[in-house]
Amino acid sequence: MWVLGMDTATAHLALGLWNGERGVERVLKVDRRHEEKLFPALKDLLAEAGVDKREVRLLAVGLGPGSYTGLRMAIAAGEGMGLGLSAQVVGVSSLLAAAWPHLGPEPLTVAFRLRNGLFYAATYQRLGKEVRVLMLERKVEALPPGPHLLDPPPSGLALAQLGLERGGPVEPVYL
Repeated sequence: MWVLGMDTATAHLALGLWNGERGVERVLKVDRRHEEKLFPALKDLLAEAGVDKREVRLLAVGLGPGSYTGLRMAIAAGEGMGLGLSAQVVGVSSLLAAAWPHLGPEPLTVAFRLRNGLFYAATYQRLGKEVRVLMLERKVEALPPGPHLLDPPPSGLALAQLGLERGGPVEPVYL
């Protein structure tokens, strides 16, 4: 079974495919051109992996935080593909997908800058196979002390892996 991860919440388009053993991803800086880049990039990713779209059984979409238009791109595409492929669609935090490849035993805060000078941030820590949420996703005026990632792109591969392991309802976080 293949899982497809898609995120359009940030200035990046993040796509990933994962089958539990192997995966591929593509992260492209597209600014506000998600609508013109999403499907061509998805077609290229499926071809690179040698996967037919009908093999995708689960779609994991990034839930943000992000702009209304940005979030709707991946969510609408995911929901439409889910209907067409009879595949389940789940939501994944874009912040967690951005942090996932960098997590270790030291707490890590990942944050997206907001237009009003605030940040939308969360702090995570990986202890073995367990990932702990030390600070829930929320708006903050300043980042907490310690290591942080500011405006990282979500990982497409992390989206797919998290969709399989931790996917939840599709409830976006609009900014």
